[in-house]
Amino acid sequence: PIGRIRIGDYENKIYVAVENCGIGPMIINEILSKNSLRETKLKFIDILSEELVDRIVWTDFTGRYAGRSILPGAMLNLLVWTPNDSYKDKPESIEIDKKDLRNELKDIKLVVSYKDIYELTTYKTELDFNDWFGRHESK
Repeated sequence: PIGRIRIGDYENKIYVAVENCGIGPMIINEILSKNSLRETKLKFIDILSEELVDRIVWTDFTGRYAGRSILPGAMLNLLVWTPNDSYKDKPESIEIDKKDLRNELKDIKLVVSYKDIYELTTYKTELDFNDWFGRHESK
């Protein structure tokens, strides 16, 4: 397996996922989320502020990772936000939620630890989100 952290920041979709770009199954050991305050969480959604998590109606998120496998060419969505029915007749809420989500994501670093089916080697991939989600801020 070859693990890759995928992030997307579009007008109508923001997501964080783990992809298996290899040829064998990828078995997750753990996924750690770290923020600028040096807090570490085992569930990606828990690294976000409680106010934001409660306010947004998420399209998809996953909270349990250990032991999960990702087939070659597949992805495990950790978090997906898209405008949905909860934003009906509230276009300003879309922009506010998108801005607030980007603002919190920019301070996160994600570390994924995984193994192959033979469990002989543990692999690790990590990504700091600041360059991607922080690019909207004026320098």
